[in-house]
Amino acid sequence: MKPSCRAAVFACAALLLVPALSAGQTRRAVTLDDVLDLVQVSAPRISPDGSRVLFTRAEIKEWKDNKRVQTIWIANADGTNQYQFLGSDQDRNPQWSADGTQVAFLSTRDKSESDKDAGPQIWVIRAQGGEASKLTDHKGKIESFEWAADGGRIFFVAEQAQSEEEKAAEKSGNDVAFVDEGPNGQGRGRYSELWEIALADEKARQVSKGRLLIESFKPSPDGRRIAVVHRPDARRNAQNLAEVAIIDAATGELTNLTKNEAPESRVAWSPDGTHVTYIAPSDRTWELASDRLWVVPLAGGTPRRVSSQFDGDVGAYFWAPDGKSIYVGGTRAERGGVFQIGAASGALRTVTGGE
Repeated sequence: MKPSCRAAVFACAALLLVPALSAGQTRRAVTLDDVLDLVQVSAPRISPDGSRVLFTRAEIKEWKDNKRVQTIWIANADGTNQYQFLGSDQDRNPQWSADGTQVAFLSTRDKSESDKDAGPQIWVIRAQGGEASKLTDHKGKIESFEWAADGGRIFFVAEQAQSEEEKAAEKSGNDVAFVDEGPNGQGRGRYSELWEIALADEKARQVSKGRLLIESFKPSPDGRRIAVVHRPDARRNAQNLAEVAIIDAATGELTNLTKNEAPESRVAWSPDGTHVTYIAPSDRTWELASDRLWVVPLAGGTPRRVSSQFDGDVGAYFWAPDGKSIYVGGTRAERGGVFQIGAASGALRTVTGGE
């Protein structure tokens, strides 16, 4: 993705937030109603070739309904040709396939009134438009998903499905939740499961084994492994028990890459699949410090702080396609900016500093 394309995308998003003044309209002070009427855009998803962007648009369509309606839209990278891409306001989290020909998304668009507790399922639609088709019919609530690089599979994390005995017991009144125990936090919870589904035959297969709470995950470039951030339980104030691990996609075997008391999050792969990056304030413990960027070899070893020359707080980050640097969206001296960090040297370059 060229920097100019990224700039165009966010410029387009910013323009959508500005209410237009028609010719001859008198300027006046902004009211609370004006603020509520602003169209909000978020979650841009840039196509692999950089030509288009999917984004979420939220607006109040009818004041009497007392709610914002969220829909998925698409536009060219320069902001032109904007239109609603998905027809239901129950659709969310669209993601491009690696070749840009398909878009997958989560939706409850077919949920019936009698099945109010049903979670979202994964749907797929051609990027050029058409009719969306439902890919999954999973019993556990799907929380997130990621395309495999080959475009033929999708990995997803779902809550462990309730057994018929558990459903019957809960319906009869046995709805007690042991707070801060097992998968329960401050309320009832379920353990996570990692699954894989092939688009060709729509058959799903469970990948992970054992009791895990998976907080984030990314498939490797070759699709043979999945990097995850997982926890053993959902206790409040125990995020420092999270660890970065690798799950073998074929066997489900889990190998931890970290072993500490730091709250890791947001894993990603180097383009060649030899290293895993993640965010944490420390490589040892839960410090009251800004989030930093770390890298650890797939083979294991001591994590190395990539952002050692960056004294700000690391937000979203992306590997450059050549694997030589990482682009970071972060906050430095109370200003948001974009920075380029050398993957090996840690050399820092300011792309835009927020001035």
